[in-house]
Amino acid sequence: NYLSVLVVGPVLVFSALGRVYLMNLRAGARPRVMTDHGSPQFHPAWAADGRSVAYVTWTSTGGAVWIADTRSGRARRLTEGDEFFYSDVTFVPGASTLMALRSSAQERRQTLQEPLWTGRTGGFLRQAELVEISLHDGRTRVVASGPMDGVAQFTDEPDRVYVHTDSGLEAVARDGSWRKVVLR
Repeated sequence: NYLSVLVVGPVLVFSALGRVYLMNLRAGARPRVMTDHGSPQFHPAWAADGRSVAYVTWTSTGGAVWIADTRSGRARRLTEGDEFFYSDVTFVPGASTLMALRSSAQERRQTLQEPLWTGRTGGFLRQAELVEISLHDGRTRVVASGPMDGVAQFTDEPDRVYVHTDSGLEAVARDGSWRKVVLR
């Protein structure tokens, strides 16, 4: 479903059939399950150093964000509680944090289908919060909220993040202090 290629080596990470797999990019290579801890796993993302992969899990009650060591497969849950549905996890360059989208699990359970295709943003929008999550203690901070979708994007400006919203592509201050539409 979701593919993420490691930049510092010939290894691929992807999710399929509710599991995250690692696979060397060479002839005859076979994928191996990175970690096997029950809940379905999706949206894998590589850490810049290639030693960790973050991903989300989903259950009938909600979800969580996890980080796993790529060599041992040991995983650690970063978020507490199941009241949110997480997606589109990514590591923040130069920081000890992740960003992800999260939505109310209660609202997601009552949604018959993915909401709102606008045609402008290149994706399906849902009411969500862009959150920044500490890799150390899982502390979570809301950066922005509203109809949005997709993986947060970064440039060489460490104080901002870019995200698709109902207005188009928005630049958002990582401290949440401002938002600006940069492309409609």
